[in-house]
Amino acid sequence: MSRKYFGTDGVRGRVGVFPVTAEFALKLGNAAGQVLKAHDKSAKTIVLGQDTRVSGDMLKAAFVSGITATGMDVINLGIVPTPVVAFMVRALEASAGVVLSASHNPYYDNGVKLFSSEGEKLSDEIELEIEAALDKEFVSDADGNYGQIVSKINEISPYIGYCVSLFKEKIDLSDKKIIVDCAHGAMFRVAEEVFSRLKLQCVNIASNPDGKNINVNCGAVHLQMLKDRVIAEKAYLGIAFDGDGDRVMFVDELGNTVDGDDILYILSKHPSITQEVGGVVGTVMTNLAIEQAFDDAKIAFKRAKVGDRYVLEQLNLLHWKLGGEASGHVINLNYNTTGDGLLAALQLLAVLSQREQALSALSAVKKMPQVMINVPLSRKVDADDMSLLIEDVSFSEKALSDSGRVVLRPSGTEPVLRVMVEAKDKKLASKWAEYLVKKVQEKLVSV
Repeated sequence: MSRKYFGTDGVRGRVGVFPVTAEFALKLGNAAGQVLKAHDKSAKTIVLGQDTRVSGDMLKAAFVSGITATGMDVINLGIVPTPVVAFMVRALEASAGVVLSASHNPYYDNGVKLFSSEGEKLSDEIELEIEAALDKEFVSDADGNYGQIVSKINEISPYIGYCVSLFKEKIDLSDKKIIVDCAHGAMFRVAEEVFSRLKLQCVNIASNPDGKNINVNCGAVHLQMLKDRVIAEKAYLGIAFDGDGDRVMFVDELGNTVDGDDILYILSKHPSITQEVGGVVGTVMTNLAIEQAFDDAKIAFKRAKVGDRYVLEQLNLLHWKLGGEASGHVINLNYNTTGDGLLAALQLLAVLSQREQALSALSAVKKMPQVMINVPLSRKVDADDMSLLIEDVSFSEKALSDSGRVVLRPSGTEPVLRVMVEAKDKKLASKWAEYLVKKVQEKLVSV
């Protein structure tokens, strides 16, 4: 069954445009409360956090009204990164977690992410139940036992203490200058506190949120400012988080991007830092050269669908611990239950401290050029739509043979179809990407 509202990372879209409205947030909170209590009659408390978007308080007020009407209490953490909510759900023994964020999107977007009592993204099945409950009547507790709001604004010392305790004996880089870009997002206070306690010499940029500057020419998606600062200040490296802190990207001392693929490969070779991981889960977007590098290193590797929820699904199925995406989601189940930009950064810093090498020396896998083009769509596409492109994809793959890959997939967070072609030669990748874009436009966009 297809989902109407939930994408690969919760509900997301432009604020004020359905479904990201106060009215829908009210109904969503109520539907979530109904489903949580149907699965567990003792369900009583959710933990809620938000990023720095100006729309966060409005959506929070609506969502909280909806869920407290069902009798659920809300612990309000205020502005905190997504991985902190996942951690605090377990630390506070809550029934669920909620994050109001649109991750790396501009400030005018927002969304709702839901976590289970184990601190994991809700399963597709539970999200479908919540969607079904949205069509039912609004529920208010029959006996008037409405939920209460408990304010624990920025009371996240358990998470900060946890991070510091894990790495205080493993990171010794106090003589190295590090540039930290927090995307004017939710990580700005947490990262500064943790890095300070670990005696790291950090220069903080994009760490002054005003509600509208989140992700603007900064953060994990826009690395140029960070690259310029690393080069200008001759820094050891740069670290960039996204708006809600569940993703991280690095810039090495030469100004080169070190993405999620690189991070996974580096971490997989250092079990003294990551602990035993069993194998590594990437996605269909993981660079082929990285997969080949895992094979050469005799490290088991498997691809999942795009989305950290699907990476986690595969990790649990295989009983492995390490996985992620090129975009910077890195999950290590030895440390947290979801993508955690800060803990991923700390693991890589620990590796660098142990190896006493520059980051450029560790991220030496030469990746195949990838060309990705987003084709705007006016509607969601389904399996029947995608079947119209099977012959075109097959033709492209045969032409590329063993020297490349093709991936076509609808975005789970934006109204676009992503066309990705990977080849040993960038011109070849561009040629076939453009061919496929033309076919998508002929067969889907014009329909």
